[in-house]
Parts: sequence; C-alpha cells; structure tokens
Amino acid sequence: MAKIKARKAQIILPLLLLSFIPIAFAEMRLSLPENNYYNLGDKLSPEVSIKLNEAYSGFFKMSIVCTSYNLQYYTIPLDVESGFRAQVDVLSLPLSKPMLGECKLKADFDSINGETIDGTESEAIIVEKALGINLSSSQIVKPGEELPISGRVIKYNGNLLEKGSAELIFGSSQYNTEVASGNIEYKIKIDGSRAAGKYPLQIKVNDKYGNYGDYVFDVEVLSIPTKINNEIANNAILPGDKLAARITLFDHTGKILANKSIIVKIFNSNNEIIAQKDVQSTGYFEFAADEAQEPGTYYISSSFKDELGDVKEQSAFIVESVRKVQMKQEAGIVYIKNTGNVDYDEEVTVILENDGKKYAINRKISIKPKEQMIVDLSKEVPEGNYDITLPALEGSDTVGNANANASEESLNATKNIFSDVPIEDNRNALKKTADGVSAITGAVVGAAGYVASRPALATTILILIIIGVVLHYSWGFIKDKAAGRKKDSTEHLFKDFKYEDENKKM
Repeated sequence: MAKIKARKAQIILPLLLLSFIPIAFAEMRLSLPENNYYNLGDKLSPEVSIKLNEAYSGFFKMSIVCTSYNLQYYTIPLDVESGFRAQVDVLSLPLSKPMLGECKLKADFDSINGETIDGTESEAIIVEKALGINLSSSQIVKPGEELPISGRVIKYNGNLLEKGSAELIFGSSQYNTEVASGNIEYKIKIDGSRAAGKYPLQIKVNDKYGNYGDYVFDVEVLSIPTKINNEIANNAILPGDKLAARITLFDHTGKILANKSIIVKIFNSNNEIIAQKDVQSTGYFEFAADEAQEPGTYYISSSFKDELGDVKEQSAFIVESVRKVQMKQEAGIVYIKNTGNVDYDEEVTVILENDGKKYAINRKISIKPKEQMIVDLSKEVPEGNYDITLPALEGSDTVGNANANASEESLNATKNIFSDVPIEDNRNALKKTADGVSAITGAVVGAAGYVASRPALATTILILIIIGVVLHYSWGFIKDKAAGRKKDSTEHLFKDFKYEDENKKM
C-alpha cells in the first residue's frame, strides 16, 4: 500500500506544478489570394496573421520550400499583444526557374531567444513555364491573299500573358510580332503561285521570364480554277458523225482539278443551244451530229463556277456540207431521198429499155434534207418488163434488187441497173386521167409553194390542165363534127382510094 501511495504522489505532484505555469496559446493563418497555379515571373503575395493569448516580442520568418529548392526570403521583428490578431505585411516573392515544380510557403514566429512560438504553411502550389495559344483566325486562304493570324496567349493559371514576343514560321519564311495584353495579331501574305494543299504554320511565344509556348496547325491553300481546256479530237465533222471533246479544268498552278462538274453547251451560228450536258473534269463530251445537221460553224462552250472562281472557255468546230441523195427502185417506183445536209437541186434522167426501145424520164429534183421524192414509172411508160438504169449522181447511193450473192466487183458494176423489172398498168380510164393530171402536176412540184400561195393562179392552171386532157381524148370526135360526118359513117375509111371509070379507059 505504501508503494502505491508513493507512485500516486509522483504523478499528481507534476500535474499540480504545471497548473501553476502559464501556457502560451497561438493561432497563425497563411493564405494565398490567387489559385495554386503560377508561371515564372508571377509574384506570391501571401496574407499572414497571428494571434497570441500573451504578449510576445520575436521574429517573423517567411520561407519557400520547393522540391529541390528552399529559401527563407523574409524576416522581420514582430511584437504581438495579448488577445489581438496581428496582420503581417509580407513582401511579394517573384517566382524563378529554381522554383519550378511543387512548392509551399512556410511562416514561423520565434521568440527573441530562438524558441518557436508558432508556425504554419500554405497549400502546395505548382510553378510552370508553359503558355497556351488559342487561335480564332481562319486556317483557309486563297493564293495571293493575306492570311490573318489572330489569337490569345494564356498563362498556366488561365490569365492572359500581358507582354511577350511571338515568332511565326511558314515554310521557309519567319515573321516576328509582339504579344500585347495577351493578343497576337499578324497577317501573312500567301504567294500567288503557291500550289494548293496544306502547309504547317508554327507559332512560338515567350517572355522575359522564360515562359514558353508553341502551337502548330495546318493552313489550307485553296485551288483557284482559272482555265478550262476543250480538247476536240477533230475540228471538222461530217453529218452523222460524233464530236468527242475532253473537258479539263485547271487551277492557278496548272494542276488538273478532278471531280468538278462542268456545264458544256453546243451553240449553232444563231447562238441557239442545241445540246447541253454536265461533264466531270477530265471526262468526255460527245455530240452526235444529225445526218441532216445544217453545215456551218458551231461552238462548244464550257463553264465552271463556284465560290472560288468563274471560268469559261469557247471553242469552234465545223459541220461540213454533204450533198448526197439516196435512190432506190421498188416495183417500178423510184424513191429519191436527200440524205445530205444541204438542198439538192438537180435534174436527173432515169433510162428504161424494152424491146430495143429506150425511154428517158427526166425529173427535176428539188428536195431539202430528209425529204423524199417519188417517181412512178408506170405513169411514164406502157406496161411491160424493162431494164431500168438509175443515174450515177455525185454523192448518191443507189439501192435496188441486185443479187445478194453477187461478187463485190459485179455488184459495184451493176448496182444502178435493174433488169427485167415488171411495170404494170391496171388503171381504168378515170384513173389514167387522174394520173395523167398528177404526172403533169408532178413536173411542177418544185413550184408548188409558189402556186399554193396564189389561189387564182392555181385555179387557172388546173382548168387549163383539165381542158387539155379533155381535148386529148376528144380530138377525134371534134374533127368528125367539124367535117360534118355522122357518128357511124365509114366514108372516111377509103378516102385514099381512087375509082377509075372503065369507059374512060377505053
């Protein structure tokens, strides 16, 4: 029991002594008004205050503690009254390269004899030299124009860089400018002969404290359409042929611009559009000339338009004149068709032979392209079998009943001769009269337009034709009437017989 009482006395006695010694109570605060991110050259301006329950005189110290760098950069004597909070004015600390990385600020208050009364430290801060560049300018430019560079330089804490220098590198050229209030403004002249494509542009920014930032982006130089080439295979074509033209669009450097739609039009000499089609660049445009295409000069016009340019090109070609007719014979009817592209105005002769007799049928051919004229030989000759020879006209084709198994030589030699062609005439008298009229009127087909435009003249001609036909078939009757002969009289049959009186002979 005695031992236990002795131990209690050893514990209680020190506690009673401590209760008679005064204890110093301290409260120190340290804060940074900025955020925790800084660049080189930024200044740390901490806010520090201290409160003690007793009055003390001592020294206030401020230090920066970094990963590989420590510095006590501020010390002042400080008197603190009991129960009052003292605000400590601390000088700003510029951040320098040795402080890169993570750092803390540390505040201490020591008594005059070196005893530490209180201390505290800030949250960790990050010190960096990196700068950010944000561009707001266009990155697309036409050759020969200026490329405006516009952007802002951002510090590590999100604030603008107040002052610095910028270097712009584009190709082999360098340009220098200033950063003012965080802004970069500059214009780069793009060479007008620069080929289209994407080119890197680098921007470097730095300041006097060693902060640095760079940014690389692509500048797209556009292709400017400047020329269209109409490459025509043949500048002169015949009716019925095709015109083939390769249409190619080029840019300002002579480079082919593929996958561009070009409008191609064909104009005649009257500036009328006769064909139109959209063609992809480097593609072909084909124009099929009609067999009766009017001869002359035609124009192929190619055009391309977009937001970058408006290009046109016009080329000329010729459709040549072709004077040509096609003649064919079927069952005694000759068909003559103008297969050229100009009016055909000639006189032709069709020869028919029968029993040693020759008949020459002359006709004036006056037909326009694609028109056809018909000559019915049954109206011209008595019925029978005839050898028919069609004229070998310049530029003409003759088609008939030649033997399909004949040799090429014999076919060429006889292609306009048709042997033993039956021509039948089964017309009644009225039909013959009508066909006679039509045969006569067929001789004036070329003047039909002229007569049709004058009704009085047409009526007069028709009356004269009818009178002529009537006179032709009634001529014998008229002569009999004029001679006073009766209808059934036969006295005229022997009018050339002379009677001799037998008495006179004797």
